[in-house]
Amino acid sequence: MRFLKHICGGKFARDEGGAVTVDWIVLTATIVLLGTAMAFVVGSEVPVVAETISSYLANTDVAPPD
Repeated sequence: MRFLKHICGGKFARDEGGAVTVDWIVLTATIVLLGTAMAFVVGSEVPVVAETISSYLANTDVAPPD
């Protein structure tokens, strides 16, 4: 929690030194890479889930009410 407070509201956010710029680039790149990895994982599983649902629905009999 202290780390987050330091980044968002402390000297880190107001500092204009070069090291802070590098830190922001690394943080941004990490967030982008994590987002890309999550999109790849989720995107590769969507067809599998869709096929499972399709198979389930195809094998389900729906009878009219008596």
